[in-house]
Amino acid sequence: MTSPGSGPRPRPRRGEIWDVAIPAPAGASPADPEAAVGREQAFDRPFLVLQTSALHKLDTRVGVPITSNLRSIAEGHGFLLRAGEGGLAEDSAALVAQVRTLSVERFRRLRGSLPPAQVEGVVDLLRLVTGT
Repeated sequence: MTSPGSGPRPRPRRGEIWDVAIPAPAGASPADPEAAVGREQAFDRPFLVLQTSALHKLDTRVGVPITSNLRSIAEGHGFLLRAGEGGLAEDSAALVAQVRTLSVERFRRLRGSLPPAQVEGVVDLLRLVTGT
């Protein structure tokens, strides 16, 4: 995608997986142990958009980061995404316990999209994690 301010803003849709730039503390690098606290996600990574189309007029999107670390699946707060699904290169986990709202300006590249049934599986796990 384009850098912020240099072109049209992306319009990510529910079920799409995008590469995004998740903010970290100013001056932090991926090698910095304090760039993210605990198991927070930061830096460039895939992100699954969960926000409904009714809110797409907003310049933000609600979704969850994706990681290739599968530990969260066994712990009950990660949803398994297989390699090839949504443009992912390897088996990954959608981290439903780390819901984020990001500006569309942080969305860099569309990888692909998931079928609606899979998106609903992620949302169902989110409901379980949040008790709703």
